[in-house]
Amino acid sequence: TQPVVFVGHSLGADMALYGGLGTADFGPGGTYDVCFSGAPRPDAIVSIAGCYYEFEGQRFPFDASQYGSGDARVVLVGAENDEVCAAWQSRDATDALTAAGRQATYIEVPDANHMTLIGRDWVDGEEVVVPDDPAAAEVVRLILDVIDGEQSAAG
Repeated sequence: TQPVVFVGHSLGADMALYGGLGTADFGPGGTYDVCFSGAPRPDAIVSIAGCYYEFEGQRFPFDASQYGSGDARVVLVGAENDEVCAAWQSRDATDALTAAGRQATYIEVPDANHMTLIGRDWVDGEEVVVPDDPAAAEVVRLILDVIDGEQSAAG
């Protein structure tokens, strides 16, 4: 009775998107990965700071046609100052998904980087937890809004 919402960050953003919208024989309920056998398709997907076109100088195509299964609402989140997976990647992926007929929305978090979106950052070369970062709070609010919207839609 509760909505199913996939959430992923970075490589997990790519996996949430493909796992939630990939072809039926690959994703949840399909035959390729038995870990997902019988799992429901998501009602919504929140993909945070994914590298959909480029990572560490390697470029690869983003083919929106591979995301043809399921009817999940998709929200892609980018960080204004992301140096790992630049915001343009989430923006362009949103445009490609929309052009392919998917319900996709892009949200950019200002003054955020790849790690602050999830309440972490790099300090003196070490990853540290920053639980009160405004960017992380914004992402949590966004995720809760998506869940709440899906609950409302389900009645």
